Amino acid sequence: MPKFIQLTRAQTHNALRQFEADLSPAVRNLAQQLLAVFDDDGSASVKAVHDALFPLAETVAAAAQLSKLTKQLEQAASSKRLSFKARLSGSKQAGVAQRRISFTAVRAAPVADTEGLDA
Repeated sequence: MPKFIQLTRAQTHNALRQFEADLSPAVRNLAQQLLAVFDDDGSASVKAVHDALFPLAETVAAAAQLSKLTKQLEQAASSKRLSFKARLSGSKQAGVAQRRISFTAVRAAPVADTEGLDA
């Protein structure tokens, strides 16, 4: 079974670049805004994301919009055969300020360098 790892901000950016052409301009813009909120470790407070992307929406509506955005990103990645998934951590009961969002992908299998052996 493949092992999923949390992507850093840079890795998330690189993954998005692989399928951003398949996104509508509006979704691409929201994805870039989402990435701007992320810390270097590749996660962000859900509250910070709601405030940055959906400032006028109530918490429930902002959560629904964020869910729709992540599903569209996952579908675009899937169409390119990439394993790119959104992950929310933290308790729902603790509130959005205590929850974090990040993206995960399958850890790439190491490829052996056999150049010396091939010669």
